[in-house]
Amino acid sequence: MENVPSIENKLEQTLNSLNGIESAEPKPYFYSRLHARMERELLTPKTVWGWYFKPIYALSAVVIVLIINILTFKNLQRTETNPQQQYSLYDSGGF
Repeated sequence: MENVPSIENKLEQTLNSLNGIESAEPKPYFYSRLHARMERELLTPKTVWGWYFKPIYALSAVVIVLIINILTFKNLQRTETNPQQQYSLYDSGGF
């Protein structure tokens, strides 16, 4: 049980080291800016489609549509040039 006084001693040293710390002070006009921001958020209407008009979402949607179109077009060309290829699964005799 010699560790208990040692732990209590270390705990007291740690707590005593915190005595000299001062509280943090906010920058000037922090509360007035915070109050103005909170009022602005309350007064602006919330839109359901607000996320839709962000450029990154619109660009992502366009890229996905283009990729789907390209893959569909390539698949269409492959089946038109080689119609036997789509039936190769059934012609192999595996089923």
